[in-house]
Amino acid sequence: MRQKQVTYREKAKMSKRTYDWKQGGTQYRLAVDEIPTNYSIYLAIGDDVSILKTNPISIFIRFDHLDDHDCRSYQMRVDGITVKNIAYVDAVEIAKVLNCELTEQCDKCQKIAPLTYSLDLDYTHVCVDCLKTVSLGG
Repeated sequence: MRQKQVTYREKAKMSKRTYDWKQGGTQYRLAVDEIPTNYSIYLAIGDDVSILKTNPISIFIRFDHLDDHDCRSYQMRVDGITVKNIAYVDAVEIAKVLNCELTEQCDKCQKIAPLTYSLDLDYTHVCVDCLKTVSLGG
């Protein structure tokens, strides 16, 4: 398959964003190249792992759990690649780089709580309390 060549006009509209953070002794780098017709994400984990994903891409960053000190911990997923235990300050910056919403509220009750993600449910992001009451999509 032949790849489309980016024109000068598209380059002018290109948005490049990066964010570096350290988590659990490991250095992470997230970079996004975005133009109206293409979205690319580059994720580097330490010096040994790098991943490149291009559109179509499924992404989210959501409130995952409270840690031992009652601090919010977040989870980022980029096309099946998951990074867990992200601190709040990093999650906010990552959401900006990804150009996506930082999901903290339950889709059903709107409560800010740790969330579960599923495309099989009527609601995409639900808290544990609502998970007991939601029905599977039909």
